[in-house]
Amino acid sequence: MGGVFGKQGMASGNNPFNQLNFMVTQMLAKLNIATLVQVIAVHPGAGLLVGFVDVQPLVNQVAGDASAVPHGTIFGVPYFRVQGGANAVICDPAEGDVGFALFADRDLSSVKATGAQANPGSGRRFDMADALYFGGWVTGTAPTSYVQVTQAAINIVNPSLINLQIGGAPIAEVTASLVTINAALKVNGTAEVTGDTKLDSTVEVAGLITGSGGVAISGGGSGGSTMNGNFTLTGAFSASGDVKSGSISLASHVHSGVQTGGGNTGGPM
Repeated sequence: MGGVFGKQGMASGNNPFNQLNFMVTQMLAKLNIATLVQVIAVHPGAGLLVGFVDVQPLVNQVAGDASAVPHGTIFGVPYFRVQGGANAVICDPAEGDVGFALFADRDLSSVKATGAQANPGSGRRFDMADALYFGGWVTGTAPTSYVQVTQAAINIVNPSLINLQIGGAPIAEVTASLVTINAALKVNGTAEVTGDTKLDSTVEVAGLITGSGGVAISGGGSGGSTMNGNFTLTGAFSASGDVKSGSISLASHVHSGVQTGGGNTGGPM
């Protein structure tokens, strides 16, 4: 075991002021206010409750000869979460995070254990055992999963899966001049559109298309409009171009074995 090097200097005891200054400085050195720490372990709360972390202070103590004296691990430190009532933004700490630890001026152990108002658990003051962890000081690590809010856009990014669950009332509402989805879209429910809908590619319908209004189809180019399957009309149908059933054209088909008449048939009587 090495020798002990105190903090007293050559002039610490020269006069009453130096003596008092040395004693006050030594007393202040016992007060822990705040420091940077690294998360060593995470202990999540049950369900979605806030949990605790074990942290390692990153700023060492220094002996009288300027040699480093590292702190020990601080266990069971409550971590901060943005939460109001039953509403929260959940982004819990991870091992390796660098954050900020604040140290209470009284023993917090009784309140930590009960979650209610209580007397201090002991007479300790400004002790590292009464730490509270605030994350977000991660250095040198760019996030890969994040919510980014800027003046131009709100970006939600995740490398594997974005799970957006909007349940219960009230109805979720998005108000914008344009919403762009650069991905396949699946809707497990009824989709109601009160404005116009423009589709620039193929539309595949596995069920029935119904509607109380008319249907107007404008087939551009030589492709026209094609329907594979039966087509039933219960009302009027108007087409500005040709209509075919199979290979038979409604506009230009002829009947074989039928003698041409001398005039047009009249309407039904």
